Amino acid sequence: VALRALFLLVDRGDRGALSLEDLAAWAAASGLSRNEASFCLDAMDADADGVVGFDDYLVFAAKAKDFYLADEFRRVRGGGGGPYSSVPPGGGGS
Repeated sequence: VALRALFLLVDRGDRGALSLEDLAAWAAASGLSRNEASFCLDAMDADADGVVGFDDYLVFAAKAKDFYLADEFRRVRGGGGGPYSSVPPGGGGS
């Protein structure tokens, strides 16, 4: 429910998809640049159709959760960690 609410908050046109304009408006209100909004769109647009549909958004959220959990696991074990320092589960070499 929270993911859907956030998606709908950013979807200013109520189209069921987030455009660069939607993300740029949200970014500006959050103190981020249009370039950062464009980066977010590229990162979340799983099917590369130029907009972020709710399915794209859910894929991105699931991947972000995996990164967060892996990071927290390393931090709790005393191996450091922190935001965006993790390797995806199962990744990271031999």
